[in-house]
Amino acid sequence: MEPVDDADHIIMDYSIHDAIEAGFNHVVFIIRKDIEKEFKDVIGDRIASVCSAHDVTVDYVFQDIKDIPGTLPEGRTKPWGTGQAVLAAKKIIKTPFIVINADDYYGREGFKSVHEYLMNGGKSCMAGFVLSNTLSDNGGVTRGICKMDKNGNLTEIVETKNIVKTADGTEADGVSVDVNSLVSMNMWGLTPGFLDMLENGFKEFFDKEVPSNPLKAEYLIPVFIGELLERGKMSVKVLKTNDTWYGMTYHEDVASVKDSFRKMQGRMVCTKLTCSVIYKKCPVAKWEDSVCFFFDDRDIATAITARHIPIIRHLLQHSWWSAWRYVLLGNNKNQEKSVKEKNFMVYWERLNGMFGYTWGRHYEIS
Repeated sequence: MEPVDDADHIIMDYSIHDAIEAGFNHVVFIIRKDIEKEFKDVIGDRIASVCSAHDVTVDYVFQDIKDIPGTLPEGRTKPWGTGQAVLAAKKIIKTPFIVINADDYYGREGFKSVHEYLMNGGKSCMAGFVLSNTLSDNGGVTRGICKMDKNGNLTEIVETKNIVKTADGTEADGVSVDVNSLVSMNMWGLTPGFLDMLENGFKEFFDKEVPSNPLKAEYLIPVFIGELLERGKMSVKVLKTNDTWYGMTYHEDVASVKDSFRKMQGRMVCTKLTCSVIYKKCPVAKWEDSVCFFFDDRDIATAITARHIPIIRHLLQHSWWSAWRYVLLGNNKNQEKSVKEKNFMVYWERLNGMFGYTWGRHYEIS
């Protein structure tokens, strides 16, 4: 779990933040029992604190190599794959859900699209990333290129190996590949009913695949979904996302990923989560107070009184991104309105026009 910023946050911190902001209200960590303490020390306890402040439930389930529909092959130490991992959560998943890789960063758009699709009654979907937004500068990558019908439903995932950047676009082993192709990065929107099919599929996998490869056979969600598509037993809507995917395929990717997150911190917003935590833990904050985070506080006029010092100290110690600077607006509502309208709102609108991002948001503490 490699830290990606100066506050020792890992990729999962950002992914969970984006998921909660999109509307998901239940986080399930699927881990091995033997790493539970380390996991909670590194991220679990921190996430639990943030989630509790925003009425988001956190649960743990454990992937057990022995939790199988048969006898454990002698010498088997390798986990059974993502399919078995998700099955570990079957008993506590009662609503539509999203599945992601813990060590990949997907961006906000995918979470929002999947959440909206599921909330509107959709059954199964997948975030489709533009190939050019998922490549490494340090070598070839394997990607599942999506084929779709005219309605945008997934028909096939073609695993394509050794995709590299070229001067003209991308290629795989000398064959040109469309840089605008949509690829699967294992971000799936599913329903509890899928878990029944997944469980039955695991039994079939154990009977057919494990005997010929007892030590290394893996039960993988993309492969299983591909089989269901072939049989016509499942329909998956592909939801295009234009966000950049970040992962650490190569050791050399680590530095560039960290640099990307540093730049991202300058664009990302203070969330309601942070403000909620501040209010609950800082009773000196009153209803009319406003807390704003900025990566760059130029052009911002503010009134900071001694009464605000405990809040400021709390921000520096406990804010979601500790590298953010802060501006705390005064109590006078007329002054507060003036500062917001003349400095804050105009300032951010100007940045929006220049860079296409909202660099900051204002939230009332409530």
